[in-house]
Amino acid sequence: MKSFIGTRDDWGKPSTSTGSIQQSEPTKTGIITKQKDSKSSVRNAIDDTLSYMNTLMSRKNMTNTIRLRRATGGDVESIFNLVKGLASYEKAADQVSVTPSIYQRDGGDVANPIFHTILVESIEGECAHSSVVGMGFFYMGYSAANAKFLYLEDLFIKEAFRGAGCGKSIMYSLAEIALRLNCRGFVWQALDWNAPALAFYKSIGAGICENLVTIRLDDEVIDKLHS
Repeated sequence: MKSFIGTRDDWGKPSTSTGSIQQSEPTKTGIITKQKDSKSSVRNAIDDTLSYMNTLMSRKNMTNTIRLRRATGGDVESIFNLVKGLASYEKAADQVSVTPSIYQRDGGDVANPIFHTILVESIEGECAHSSVVGMGFFYMGYSAANAKFLYLEDLFIKEAFRGAGCGKSIMYSLAEIALRLNCRGFVWQALDWNAPALAFYKSIGAGICENLVTIRLDDEVIDKLHS
């Protein structure tokens, strides 16, 4: 996986990457590259990457009103509202059964979080008031065939902020985080009818996996298996 956030002068333009994983070599741009210290924590990888991404966006004058940060325990309501927004967009609002307290239990500031979230904030006015307008919700997975990978569960940007580079900034950051954590892949799913999302993912070089079907057991079905 090439370093997404510092190797190209045309940051933000469609990538020609095939989505394969390659190790990046240090360059004069000062990019964050694959770390030799495998003990580096996920939180450190996230924070370091987002710090560099924010600096890069500012340097390239892409925006002075958007910034990225790692979500903490105080952001569970914002995450919950964004998840509900995505569910409504996907016509599945009635399927949201999680609560902010569950996010608090499983992520945020706990010692060993199950998931992590990158938040996009809009900075407004002279007082620099900020509001959360998007997120990338992800966790680490493991493949029997390819070892560790980063799995993006949800990417959502509020409609008024789409097309401003928010989604790309999250995706490029996640690719960099995956690189830093020695992942062998960066994986996610999209609904087959969501043409704008599929077009966006293709524009950054992602490959669409054909002939795969998602199979799942919900909690009620799991309970029946044990009855």
